[in-house]
Amino acid sequence: VAAASGARVGRSLVIVFVISAVTAALAGSLLSMSLASAAATTGSTLMLQAVSAAIVGGVALTGGSGTPAHVLLGSLILTVMNNGLSLIGMGATGILFANGLVLMGIVLLDGQLGAWMSERLAMSRAANSA
Repeated sequence: VAAASGARVGRSLVIVFVISAVTAALAGSLLSMSLASAAATTGSTLMLQAVSAAIVGGVALTGGSGTPAHVLLGSLILTVMNNGLSLIGMGATGILFANGLVLMGIVLLDGQLGAWMSERLAMSRAANSA
């Protein structure tokens, strides 16, 4: 649609990828400097935390919805949970496991809620057409 309306899609796509690469390189450099070391697996748990924060914040798994404010709220919720678990003495592996459980719970809840909403919508349409 954008190309048909005259927008320069190719150039915009390249710009977006360059900006993404620069910010990823900057984030990786800052993390390596902060830890004073570099390893291929250093940020592996950060990806789970970022995705969990987005999903807890209400971003749809299929994409297309969600706001930065909700993602920030999801991040705040997970941070409070992680700090609470840390305060009661849970180790890093246990906290990561808890994050995974929360993520799985939200995904299952989202699937069940989506199925229930679809069923209700179908019943409503059937009642309105009758």
